[in-house]
Amino acid sequence: MPIFYLSNAVINMIRAGEVVERPASVVKELIENSIDANATVVRISLRDGGKSLLVVEDDGDGMDCEDVDKCVDRHATSKFSGGEASSLCTYGFRGEALAAIGAVADLIVQTNQAKSAHGWETVVRFGQKFAPKPCSKVSDSGGTRVAVRSIFRKHPARHRMLRSNGHELSAVINVVKAAALAAPEVTFIVDTGSAGKSFALRAGTSGDRVQDVFGLDYVKNSAFLSLARNGMEISGRVSLPGWSGSKTSQSTIIVNNRPVSVGKSIDNALKQAFNGISKHHRPQVVLNITVPAKEVDVNAHAAKREVRFLFPDAIQSLVTDAINQAVGVAPDTGVISEIANAAAMFETIHSQKDHMRQPLGAAVGQVLGKYIVSQTATELILVDFHAAHERVVLEKMRAAARQDGLKGQSLLNPITMQFDEDGIALLATAKPELDRLGLSIKFDGDGAYVNSIPPFSQQQDARTLVSYLVETLRVNPSASPLEDIMTGVFSKFACHAAYRAGDTLSLNDMNDILRAMEQTPNGTVCNHGRPTVAAMPEGKLAKVFLRD
Repeated sequence: MPIFYLSNAVINMIRAGEVVERPASVVKELIENSIDANATVVRISLRDGGKSLLVVEDDGDGMDCEDVDKCVDRHATSKFSGGEASSLCTYGFRGEALAAIGAVADLIVQTNQAKSAHGWETVVRFGQKFAPKPCSKVSDSGGTRVAVRSIFRKHPARHRMLRSNGHELSAVINVVKAAALAAPEVTFIVDTGSAGKSFALRAGTSGDRVQDVFGLDYVKNSAFLSLARNGMEISGRVSLPGWSGSKTSQSTIIVNNRPVSVGKSIDNALKQAFNGISKHHRPQVVLNITVPAKEVDVNAHAAKREVRFLFPDAIQSLVTDAINQAVGVAPDTGVISEIANAAAMFETIHSQKDHMRQPLGAAVGQVLGKYIVSQTATELILVDFHAAHERVVLEKMRAAARQDGLKGQSLLNPITMQFDEDGIALLATAKPELDRLGLSIKFDGDGAYVNSIPPFSQQQDARTLVSYLVETLRVNPSASPLEDIMTGVFSKFACHAAYRAGDTLSLNDMNDILRAMEQTPNGTVCNHGRPTVAAMPEGKLAKVFLRD
């Protein structure tokens, strides 16, 4: 079969399919163009979630007649003239966005520079380009307005893939918020066609922008993080353990001022940072990561959503260490943050009045057999006492294992297990940590003899534990999975040792649990990743009873 060259029209459609997936991807490309053009205000107008119409207008530099004619051509860009792509500091550089949009929609670009007598307009209708013509000015000071209508109207298969107006609008809003977090110096004004869903994010500091996007509740229950190492820097915020937040909230990752998807390195770092709290818990983070330009590939994806790091392990370590440092630092307010910092303010308790001065307050009763009700001077607090006590017991055992080690219980008849040469070598390497956990093993040829086991475990637990340890180390010999494994074993024991739902507790018992939670790392989240405490400020109670 002979080989043919694809036509420019087909090439444009292929590239459009990679760059333009939905209205949100169009808005992303246009916002990035505005920021690259030094805009200070970006206005986004949408109808039907952007499916029928979306307009992005800015007060940036604008273009002259020659440039507005070129800007809709494929691979025409003002941001890259050759050389090393790694040296780029702009959002765009591929010169594909406007050409791709014009291939699948009705595109109108209107623009003018400062002091121009009039503006210039160019039109591309589903791949057909028209010559520029004069138009009224976008702004006396310069700027650009891009209108996109009827996206995918002539491409039925792609049009059917678009979701509901509400779903597409939600995706657009997420794109705008991510861009706003990356560029807090720019004002973003969004008109959705509905007063209830339109909003503005005014220019300000990074901290102001985080609060505007995620809300005051997030700021109160998150910690600031900052760390620099080996030419890399990271800053931002991370939610504290125990704060559930919004189920639809998303983390935002910004690399060298570019919002990107959460890649493997960063996702692994989030898992690792919270692994000791819960394998199922993921913090909500806003991370600004700066790395040397030559150590990150921003050209890994046509839509520029993904980046690749030259040293992914170093990035993962930086993120993990920054989060680990931050979660122990209490922000300004909020009951969860107060508990995180309670160890430094713990006092001798003599009365209910003294209890009320503590972060979790004084117990006043027990409801539904599961919850402690307590109060401070300004809040009503509910605590799931079984879940909370589980965490207290777990952390005590983990602390004992880390500090002095656990005293194992000796076995009258050692447990004999057989492994190949590699398995024995892996166990021998891990022996110091095993001894510290009360698991004593001796070796003879291909035999492993377990002489003592952790004080709370059964013999079958030890056999399963040792087998699992060997298999885990075979997959990743450089790993140290003992902490993960023992956390699971400790959690099982803690569940049995903790107070049970339905137990009747005295006020002293309840207050003891509250004070222990305040002294326990991660006391606001249970061993399974669920919150252990919920607080209602007096102001919210007043609204419930219409007293405000």
